[in-house]
Amino acid sequence: MPLNRKLSRREWIDMLLAAAEAALMEQQPQKRKPPKKCGPMRDNSRNIAVHMTEEQYQRLRQYMTLTHHGVTLYFRKLIDGDRMLGNRIGQHGDMYAGVNMIGSNVRQIARNPYARELDSEAVNKMEFLYKRLSDEVYYLSCYE
Repeated sequence: MPLNRKLSRREWIDMLLAAAEAALMEQQPQKRKPPKKCGPMRDNSRNIAVHMTEEQYQRLRQYMTLTHHGVTLYFRKLIDGDRMLGNRIGQHGDMYAGVNMIGSNVRQIARNPYARELDSEAVNKMEFLYKRLSDEVYYLSCYE
């Protein structure tokens, strides 16, 4: 390319790309290191056989439905001495949704000036009860 004229943007980009390709072709491929030799991996899985009566099996099924855990996780937690907390499947979401709907209705009533004129004490009591309800739902979800 002649250097005495100004290059367009496209020509400049093409020239840079050609130079980069030429530099890549000149480089020798680097030798790869062989992978490190590792010892055999330790297998931590163990199998347990549990013999139980029909009554014990029914209680196990009952606990599993309460906690929504499988048998393996249930026994692991039992052996480790962990606290059994159930998975929150739907119940808490429904509870929060219900409390939020009640709160929405209470806020609508509290905002209405006509309701305050009729009985402001009742509106204040409703707001107080809604706050207590939301606190109790929060505490239930924390300590379940």
